[in-house]
Amino acid sequence: TPIAAQGTDPLFNGKDLDGWINVNCAESTWIVRDGMIVCTGQPTGLLRTDRQFQNFVLEVEWRFTKPGGNAGIFVWADPIATTGQPFTRSVEVQVMDGEGDLQTQIERNGYTTHGDVFPIWGATMVPDRPHPRGSQRCLPTEARSNPAGQWNKYKIICIDGTLRLSVNGKFVSGGAEINPRKGYICLEAEGAEVMFRNFELTQLEHQPALDPSEIADVDRGLRPLFDGLSLDGFRTGTGAWSAGRGSLRSDPSGVALWSRDTYTDVEFVVDVRLPQRNAAVDLTDSGVLLRGSDSPLVPFSAISGRGWHRMIITLRGGQLSATVDGETIIENTTVEGLPASGPIGLRHRGAPIQFMNLYARTL
Repeated sequence: TPIAAQGTDPLFNGKDLDGWINVNCAESTWIVRDGMIVCTGQPTGLLRTDRQFQNFVLEVEWRFTKPGGNAGIFVWADPIATTGQPFTRSVEVQVMDGEGDLQTQIERNGYTTHGDVFPIWGATMVPDRPHPRGSQRCLPTEARSNPAGQWNKYKIICIDGTLRLSVNGKFVSGGAEINPRKGYICLEAEGAEVMFRNFELTQLEHQPALDPSEIADVDRGLRPLFDGLSLDGFRTGTGAWSAGRGSLRSDPSGVALWSRDTYTDVEFVVDVRLPQRNAAVDLTDSGVLLRGSDSPLVPFSAISGRGWHRMIITLRGGQLSATVDGETIIENTTVEGLPASGPIGLRHRGAPIQFMNLYARTL
């Protein structure tokens, strides 16, 4: 059924990244050149819109410079990466280049390079056709993508939790009953140089009220401290700390890593992963330091179990609160003797701990 358009939005002005927000990449990852958004592919991460969208039609063209590229367009996405991942909860519209006919790709890989659509990291979707391996991924009905060096045009229609994808003029894949069904639009970096151009977004007049559970998280102003590649966001003299492939590794000698910026009242988010044999790890004097504090105010000993864990810490005046994986570990505790402002620090002595998805916002 045709739905009236509310108005068109170029989404990208062709000159700069006004209207877009770096989720977790380096400043050099996303640039504007010759009317295109050009992505280096390094590190794996996202660039997103500064606004949420609900019911819309998005048209965009993309191409890879070399064969074998991988990227994506995410819709109805959260504003920051999910715990332990460089990606957001969202529905991914695959952008990929590869060899082999459609059936061979499906039989060999269970995915294709011609317009797959699938939910990731907590989003849900019922694919238009059952996947042969039982996943929620919708495979396209035919091969439509042009190879590396040539442009491809996607038309993505998102209405009331349904998504339809047209690849170079023909609808080939989609899904229904998607949750969330309102959120941000993201471009994905995943290892290959990719170019995007000729964005046109048409918002539809049909924008019904949604239950909060159907809406992606709202941007609270959290911005990345770590670019996924380097220690540029931190002070020099950081000892043996190392960075790369989207994560930080701590200095085993216990030298703290300090943010370059200073904060007064702050919300800080960080994902932490202990060594695999974490039962033997000494976490004494290890944790998050705030306002340049000498000792950790939020200890890593609050973390247990393998895998990645998310710490969310807030400091207002002298009142400190913290959660780990949504569980409260510190609640409105008064901290005496803190400086009025200072950097955020991480410290651990012993087998290196890994960190990723470092975000902060001034309260």
